[in-house]
Amino acid sequence: MLWIRLFLSCLLFESAAGSLAWAVILCRKKLWGEKDYFFALAVRKAALLLYAVPVTFVWVCMSRIHHSFRWNVVVGDFIKGTVPGMRRFFGILFILWLGGLGVMAFRYIRKGLMVSRTLRNGRRECRKKYEPIILEYQERFSKTGFVVYENEAVCSPISIQQDGKEMILLPVRDYTEKELRMILEHELNHIAAEDIYWRWYGLMTICVHWFNPVLYRQFQDLICCQEIVCDLRSSMEKPWFTKKEYAMLLASQSAPDLELPPTSGFAEKKKEVLTRIEVMAKVKTPGHMKKRMAAVGCACLLGFSLLPSMAFASAAAGLQEMWMHAEEPLNWKPIPVVQYGSSENGAAETPASDTGIPYRCTNHYAETVDGNTRAVFRTAQMLAGDVIGISAECGNAEDTYRIGIECMDTGSLTFLEGQGHLHYVFEIKTEGAYAAYIENCGDVPVRAEGFMYYSDCDLYRR
Repeated sequence: MLWIRLFLSCLLFESAAGSLAWAVILCRKKLWGEKDYFFALAVRKAALLLYAVPVTFVWVCMSRIHHSFRWNVVVGDFIKGTVPGMRRFFGILFILWLGGLGVMAFRYIRKGLMVSRTLRNGRRECRKKYEPIILEYQERFSKTGFVVYENEAVCSPISIQQDGKEMILLPVRDYTEKELRMILEHELNHIAAEDIYWRWYGLMTICVHWFNPVLYRQFQDLICCQEIVCDLRSSMEKPWFTKKEYAMLLASQSAPDLELPPTSGFAEKKKEVLTRIEVMAKVKTPGHMKKRMAAVGCACLLGFSLLPSMAFASAAAGLQEMWMHAEEPLNWKPIPVVQYGSSENGAAETPASDTGIPYRCTNHYAETVDGNTRAVFRTAQMLAGDVIGISAECGNAEDTYRIGIECMDTGSLTFLEGQGHLHYVFEIKTEGAYAAYIENCGDVPVRAEGFMYYSDCDLYRR
């Protein structure tokens, strides 16, 4: 259940980061307008990537991890803690998320199969008079490896991935040479820019973050920006047609209305078509986006969006920790009490296995200790103020055992007794030879695993 809570928290944090990034983009657009649409498309792609990169989640986790005595890693409540009320709450949320994911996946898969079947059954070879122009574009865009078909099921040209190929589907009608060139320019620019893959990614992101209403608008904004950039690339400085002719063909096409993101249509909704024509009329030259400018812009976008999203993530993690502390009295354990004794009385002593871990490193161990027996580890000459840290976990939570240190010069013992997990840092009061030990207080052998650390000492074998 702990992993379910952390997983859902990660989804929430990254969903907030992606939405805030898009909010930054909209604020910039509102204040200064869109001047470079190639740059605008780059930052929109960067914003969509934040839904899959766990930046804020990692930051929240890293800010709650610290080291103690150079041998023990201590983590915050958000990472390692959970309580009964939280388990029930996040369990219900996880079931709801799985249900939404299943509904969205079924919806898109079903629609995709229906559209794919329709397009496959209705397609046929292009007319002979189109072949010279198609061959010319196949040579120009040789890396794309596309094919062109006619299809009665479409009412506007579209490009789609089908049977492992990039396909351009044309309605069954006569096109002039100019019209065919406009369509091929547009669709092949989509294919060359790999816009279909970004739409696949957006579709999967929507399925995972289906609970975020902002993402749906954000994805449509990305598609609209892709179409505008594709129009600018296709209509500018072409010897075969003018921008006016391109706009007229665009306006004459009806929307295919397939509602399948992994397709690109030459013309879609009328409102979006009008926006695209207005942009083409306004932009005189398409310009060339510099990669350095795009990198700087994306970095600024991430900075402006990640700072508030990290604050949100920290606040959400803090609320979860407050929830844990509110139920903490149910799980309180008694404060450990250190006891003292002598090796002359009580359990028998036996040397423990020596793992040979290098000096000043964490010494991991796994010992099976017989009943009423004390397994003594390596001996070290230590000074006053040095410490020996011991952490142990007993295989059977009901077995009582001890962790402690023995002064080999006097035989005095300092120990902590309990069950389950025991952890303590013993401070050396008097200079001398000391050894850590695990003692079984019962009659049945117990298995203890953990680690220990001798701080600032010279180790030698007994």
